[in-house]
Amino acid sequence: MNQKFPKRMTADEVLAYLEAKGGKVSPEFEAQLAARQAAMKIQLEVFKTLKQARIDNNLSQQKLSALTGVPQPEISRFESGDANPTLGTLAKLIDALGYSLTLTHK
Repeated sequence: MNQKFPKRMTADEVLAYLEAKGGKVSPEFEAQLAARQAAMKIQLEVFKTLKQARIDNNLSQQKLSALTGVPQPEISRFESGDANPTLGTLAKLIDALGYSLTLTHK
């Protein structure tokens, strides 16, 4: 099912759209959609935290770019949720802002 959706639809909007177009969606698809929505929520929270850390450190996007070597337009796209940094890029930004990245088991 390769559908194009309007940008930034919620999971509920996607389900409603698909059901309106072709009927009920499979439980597997609903589970995949829920997992993707959970991942996006985490991602947006990370970007929100990075932006707030930049502001708290009195850094413009340009200054953060100069410190990290990450182009300012990329920083802007990350902060708005329009792009995803690589792990290496995320590490540069986090380090420059005085944070560390920690993974914990659920």
